[in-house]
Amino acid sequence: MASPDFLKAVAAVQKKCANAIKPADSNTLKKMLRLDSPRLSFMYGGGIKIGAVHRYIGPESGGKSTICTYIAGQFQKHLGEQFPELADHDMIVYMDFERSFDPDHAKENGLDVTSLVNPDGSINKEAHFTLLQPDNLEEGAFALEQMIKTNTVACVIFDSESMSVTKTVLDDEFNKANFGNNAKALKDFCNRFNILCANYHTTMFIISQERAQMNTMSHAIATTGGYSLKYVASTLNRVRKIENLTEGSKVVGIHMQVRNMKNKTGIPFRECEMDLYYKGGFNSDGEYVDFLYEFAEDPRLLKLVDCRSKGYYNSKNNFGWNYHGKDAFVKAIQSGEVKPEDWNAIKNVIMDIISNEIEGMENTADEEQWAEQNFSKEEYEKLVAEAEKNEAADEE
Repeated sequence: MASPDFLKAVAAVQKKCANAIKPADSNTLKKMLRLDSPRLSFMYGGGIKIGAVHRYIGPESGGKSTICTYIAGQFQKHLGEQFPELADHDMIVYMDFERSFDPDHAKENGLDVTSLVNPDGSINKEAHFTLLQPDNLEEGAFALEQMIKTNTVACVIFDSESMSVTKTVLDDEFNKANFGNNAKALKDFCNRFNILCANYHTTMFIISQERAQMNTMSHAIATTGGYSLKYVASTLNRVRKIENLTEGSKVVGIHMQVRNMKNKTGIPFRECEMDLYYKGGFNSDGEYVDFLYEFAEDPRLLKLVDCRSKGYYNSKNNFGWNYHGKDAFVKAIQSGEVKPEDWNAIKNVIMDIISNEIEGMENTADEEQWAEQNFSKEEYEKLVAEAEKNEAADEE
C-alpha cells in the first residue's frame, strides 16, 4: 500500500508534470496494429506497435522503402477501425531525403498518396498524405515536430537517414572533415522524436543502408547513422532480396526476407519470406494459405477448413469447396469462387492464432475458456484424435 507521504509526492508530480505518471496497463502502453500481411504480423508478434520507432536496414533494392509504404497504407486503412480513439490520426508523412519517392509504386502497395499540396501550390484539405523533401536534417526535424504536435499524424517514413545531411555540412567547404557531425545530429533527432512519437501516438519508420565492413575479421553488419539509432528503435529489421520473381524472361517482382533482429514489443529473432510484385504489391492471400497448413491442427481452424494434407484445401462449415494446389486455391480466392465472407472468417481465425489472443488455449483445462471458443473440450480431443489417426495413416 502506498504511504501518505508517497501519495503527496505523486500529487505534486502530477501537478507539475501532468503526463509523467501513466497506468501500467498493456492496452494503454502497447497498442498493436494488425496488418493484412499475416507474415509480418506473425514476425512482430501479432502486429506493429503504435507510437514507437522502427528501423529497417538492408542492402540496396531489397524492399525497405516498399515495406514501409505498405505498412503506412495499413495505418491509413486500419488505424481508425482498430483504435477508434485514434481515428483522427489519418495523415502519413514521407520525409524523402533520397528524392526517390514513386507515387505509382506506393499506390500499388495500398498507400493513398492524395497529396496535401496540389501542382498549382494550393492546399488540398481532404489529403491524407504529405511528401516532405527538406534540404537538411534540422529543417526536416522542425517540420516533423510541428506536424506531429497537431496530434493527427499516424506515421512518418524517414527515407533515409543515410542520405540526410546537416546544415553544417551544407554550409561548410566541400570535403571538409566533420567528424561525427551527422551521427550527433541523428542522436538528438532520435532522443527528441522517441518521446514525441510516444506522446502523440505517431509511429516512425527509419530506413538505413548497409555499408562495407572495414574490419576484415568481423562479420557484423555495418550501417550508417551512428549507434543511437539501434538503441532507440523498438524493432530492428533487416530486409534483403533472395531472388527475382519471373514470368518467362520478364522480372515481375522479388522474393524477399525480413528478419527481426530486435523487438522490444514481442518475440525477437523471427523472420518471414514474402513475395513482392512490382504490379500488385504483396500477395497477402498467398501468405494466409501458407498459414493454413502451418496451423492445420488448431481446433479453431479445423472447424472451418481441413488442410492437414499439404496442398489439399477441404472446406467445412458448409462452405462447399475443395481445392488441390496452393496456386489454384489462391486463384479461387482472388476470383471470388471462394466467397469473401467465408475467406474473411478463415483469415480472422488465423489472425487470432497469430496474435496469441488466447494464450495456451490448447493446454488449459478451464471449461469456461473452451466454451468461449465455441467448441467443447471433448470436441477438441476428438479433433486431435482424428488428426493423429490421419497422420498415422499417411505414414503407413
